[in-house]
Amino acid sequence: MRNLVQDGETIPLTAPVDRAPGDIVCVGSIVGIAVGAASAGQPVQTRLKGVFKDLPLKAGDVFAEGALVYYVVADDELTITAGTNKKFGVALGGGKFRLNGAF
Repeated sequence: MRNLVQDGETIPLTAPVDRAPGDIVCVGSIVGIAVGAASAGQPVQTRLKGVFKDLPLKAGDVFAEGALVYYVVADDELTITAGTNKKFGVALGGGKFRLNGAF
């Protein structure tokens, strides 16, 4: 296919704040996981698909298997509350989360 640029599972984004490997990166409606470190305003390779663990979670939320999960930009954590939060993916149970790759 002559118009395919890449598979899109990992893409470069501009880090909105300092990020370390494994941190959540959110630019507009795109949410992913930083592959490497980057200072604010610098490019960071960002993984958009996959299953991840050890992510920051909102205290008191129960992340049941199959629950939709959202990212709270202001608090840099995941929640089960939709509101104005960014779509992240789904909970798999056991503290693991699947990025949806579509946003």
